[in-house]
Amino acid sequence: KSTHASSRDEPSRAIRVLIVEDDSFSFLCLKSHFDQIGKSADSLGLPRLGFVLTHAVSAEDAWALCSTTVFEIVLVDLRLPGLSGVELARAYAEHIGSRASAPPRA
Repeated sequence: KSTHASSRDEPSRAIRVLIVEDDSFSFLCLKSHFDQIGKSADSLGLPRLGFVLTHAVSAEDAWALCSTTVFEIVLVDLRLPGLSGVELARAYAEHIGSRASAPPRA
């Protein structure tokens, strides 16, 4: 499911973020941090940052999302059921490395 960070003004640029987390409380904490980052930019006189958050609860769900969407930020829980977060991060780095000119960072 996708969650859009709220803002009172249109952001200057939307940054796509994938959060792979099976614990709903941890996801809500991360979402709150991204909301706060967007608000902090305003108070510092910086262009408003907008985040489009997408939540996956498993590595397999995340992989399906990554095959159709490019994310600027991917946060992965290391201890997921099934495929581990480390395995997902390695596979994603190889995946984006094959279609990007810059070296991927995992």
